[in-house]
Amino acid sequence: MKQLINYLFGTKRPRYTETSFHLKQINSILLKPIGYALGDAILHITHLKQLKTNYPHIKLGIIVTERCYSVYAAEDFIDFLMLDSAKNYFQQRKKWDLYLDFQPTYTSRAIFLDSILSPKFVINFGKNKKKYYNLDKTKNYDFTTPNLKNVHISQYLYHSILGKYLSPAPIHYSLTPQQLSNTLQQCWQTGKIRVLLAPQGSGRQLPPQELRALIQAVIAKEQVSFVLSATPTYQDYAQQLGLTDIIALSPKTTILEYFALAHSADIIISVDSASVHIACAYSKPLLAFYANCPHNIQRWQPINYADTFIAISRQIPNMDNNATANFEISACAEWLNMQIAKQLTAEPCDN
Repeated sequence: MKQLINYLFGTKRPRYTETSFHLKQINSILLKPIGYALGDAILHITHLKQLKTNYPHIKLGIIVTERCYSVYAAEDFIDFLMLDSAKNYFQQRKKWDLYLDFQPTYTSRAIFLDSILSPKFVINFGKNKKKYYNLDKTKNYDFTTPNLKNVHISQYLYHSILGKYLSPAPIHYSLTPQQLSNTLQQCWQTGKIRVLLAPQGSGRQLPPQELRALIQAVIAKEQVSFVLSATPTYQDYAQQLGLTDIIALSPKTTILEYFALAHSADIIISVDSASVHIACAYSKPLLAFYANCPHNIQRWQPINYADTFIAISRQIPNMDNNATANFEISACAEWLNMQIAKQLTAEPCDN
């Protein structure tokens, strides 16, 4: 069946060469994301903003699910959101000049629907090799982007055929600030330094005992308001963490409400998760905990902010990006105390 799908839908016609392509010819770009997680959305907002900054006239669209729809909808510069359904691929057939395919692997569904979409030009950013679906056998693209193994994902456009058309400006994540509700405002203690704790991510967490050791090492605890971000299991985590006298629990939030909570914080402490990238987008001092997985760190580490400390697990380097444990807490505490002291000596807090 897969061989038949490749034969029927896996070859793009016509396939263009580099001499046939120029971004000035392009009036519309549709992006297929690497995934539909919150961190993926923040990343792709950056890609779309790069394109809009360089070519303001281009219509920009992105394929979304209900999970991430609100994130993209909050960014006014994105012109079109396409829900990922077969019906919409048919409705958008031959309406896009350029298709940026970030999906990391081929699937039968993707090959079929991309054939239906039929954009003029297709650029992908590499594909994981499968027996029947791979870049050698599935020729549904004009240009691929090789050698991205050790490249931060925010830099992918620069490494593609598009790179020569984009100004080499420093890349920064950005998100539209959201209004903090009265309910979330009450999470914070008035007049104190606000530290948002985000120790749980998708499939990984900072062990409660390590976060407890970090907070216990804070010198000026009485001048800090700690809030633990809400996740499906955060109440169990809070019970293991203890410190209920100094840590408040956030109520459950929507994505945009969580953006508002993060934007209202002075410092963010996060395991490798979307909260890392939210902190970058809002230029917050950030303590980020990562597994000792060099490939993952290279691609997903925080970008371009001076007040960022990346704690890497003391385990030997490996390929498990969920192994977020065994950190040098004393070094983390030194950084955190320095950041709190900096905040306390700044202008008086009027939160």
